[in-house]
Amino acid sequence: MLKHMKRFGAAWAAAAVVATSGCALAQNDDGPGGGGREDEAGRVIEASFASAVEDAVVLSGELTLPPGAGPFPGVVLLSGSGPQDRDGADADLGAHRPYLAWAQALTARGYAVLRFDDRGVGASSGDFETATVADFAQDARAALAYLRAREHVDPARVGLLGHSEGGVVAALAGVDAAPSFVVIASGTAVSLEAAYREQYRMQQTIVGDTSEAIEANQAILAAVFDALTHTRAADAEQARAAVAAVFDEFNIPYEAGLEPLTAPSWRYLAALDIPGAVATVNAPVLALFGARDTQISAEQNAPAFEAIFEARARSGDEVIVLDGLNHLFQPAETGLSDEYAGIETTLDPRAPDAVAAWLDRTLRQD
Repeated sequence: MLKHMKRFGAAWAAAAVVATSGCALAQNDDGPGGGGREDEAGRVIEASFASAVEDAVVLSGELTLPPGAGPFPGVVLLSGSGPQDRDGADADLGAHRPYLAWAQALTARGYAVLRFDDRGVGASSGDFETATVADFAQDARAALAYLRAREHVDPARVGLLGHSEGGVVAALAGVDAAPSFVVIASGTAVSLEAAYREQYRMQQTIVGDTSEAIEANQAILAAVFDALTHTRAADAEQARAAVAAVFDEFNIPYEAGLEPLTAPSWRYLAALDIPGAVATVNAPVLALFGARDTQISAEQNAPAFEAIFEARARSGDEVIVLDGLNHLFQPAETGLSDEYAGIETTLDPRAPDAVAAWLDRTLRQD
């Protein structure tokens, strides 16, 4: 839920001036064990693998392996919303490459890490714009199968780490792909509507918007999601017309977000039972947050995960909130996205430290 929400939020805030005063297949890896090149964390091997047969998508990325023969526990990284390459490069992030940083950090801590370009991005085939989180979950299942088959990876200790919307993808894949673990980093355990409305409230509060402006945006969001709810079974044109009527009612120009709000991917996510997906993950789950995340609220979501974990009573489930960190797990002042590029640190070491410590406990071999 990182870039998709952020892009739409910026456009909406600029347009809805009445409502705001401030916010604005083949396995190309040099063989099962791999050859590859060296970097500061270990070996780096080019990887490619097929996703679902019916859509003929081939995903490309990199596998990083610690020094030594292994077998190593393995982690598949899953990106947040919006088209992203294997490193997480984004103009809004400046020189930061968050997924590269996660891969290097976890590999340095003894884990094999697979990360890959989203379908339709970089060297991966497919069409990103028509894909939903269900398609991305199929990609995650394929990535798990690929990683389990690597010579230096222990197939009994392989799981998923999803960031932001990637956490939803990890939860969906975790229901039936039998991962050894699932890490949901800066992810949600509430509905898309609840998460999105809280994001707006937090960001507007931080920039000093009036209570009237905040309530006005909440009314717009409530109306939009009500329109989406009532058109779940409708075709694309009917859904677009229903949301367009909301834009007309509030005098919001269509270019402020009508198309992304009525895209198949957004409609699917809006209708998804996210708490239900988290509750049925067939593996222990770690929910990791930065306390200054203003895109996915730790204050809202940590208790939601805790309630789900208490109800399912599965050993190993845990919630960790790291003080002072933002959505990307950078040390932050406000947590707003306009700080990201200017922060010197790409990934505060407390985040991979927490994940590695939890994985060590969860995957301990007696």
